[in-house]
Amino acid sequence: MEEEHHNPLKEEEKKKKVLFHALDILLGFLFLVLIWDAIYLLGGETFPEFFRTLGGMFLLLGEQNVLTSLLMTLGRIILTLVISTFLGSLLGLLAAFFKPLEAFFRPLIYVMTAFPTVSMILFLIIYTKITSYIIVAFLTFPVIYKAVLKGGKDIMEKYSDPLSLEGKNSLKSFVLVLCPLSLPSIFLGVFQASGLALKGEIMGEVFMNYTNAQGLGGMINQAYIDVNMPRLFSLTLLAILTMSLFDLLGVWIKGELEKRYGTKSVKTFHWL
Repeated sequence: MEEEHHNPLKEEEKKKKVLFHALDILLGFLFLVLIWDAIYLLGGETFPEFFRTLGGMFLLLGEQNVLTSLLMTLGRIILTLVISTFLGSLLGLLAAFFKPLEAFFRPLIYVMTAFPTVSMILFLIIYTKITSYIIVAFLTFPVIYKAVLKGGKDIMEKYSDPLSLEGKNSLKSFVLVLCPLSLPSIFLGVFQASGLALKGEIMGEVFMNYTNAQGLGGMINQAYIDVNMPRLFSLTLLAILTMSLFDLLGVWIKGELEKRYGTKSVKTFHWL
């Protein structure tokens, strides 16, 4: 039995898999650089060379207004995520607790997920100055709701007998059993939504035409107005890097939650 748990061949095989996986990612990155530079050669001055853009991105990190804009963008995302998390978790838990509510909310969640983001932006910029907040809320709320709903339904099924003894639809069961046991699903939903939130925020800022001090999207838009393509793509690369850091953190946390609690990612774009 001891040999099965500490099999050197299996350990060696696992290390090779990790190494080959890392090599595949590196090759994929190099392939991406080749595509980028191929577009640069075809596009001329309108599309900057990759390593020049990368260097420009690091130079941007030394600019105070860029860091301020990035922090303001992240601040808006965090504020909106807090509100979306509260509402999405509350409604997701209620829908898991009272089954008719799941069917009642289904059309709303589907429309929020399927609604074209650009159409929403073009409509909102006429009536409000908080377009980016609403866009982020529209993108993140369904993700959090669905993750919490799935987790809540699994808990209700798993603890069906003990909950029946206390009164399956009692306030005590909701507050003392369902809410605390759903915390892993809530965290999963938040980290599934975080990368999407950053994309939506930057898109909203670009369309709202914020000034440089108000967000990363505003700086991208200003670079476009100034026809400063190297700066535009350097800012874009900074946005991609920020998104990738969010995604990496999210992947790690999702992996930990799946290992510890058996939570699974959910897809929101479906009717049934």
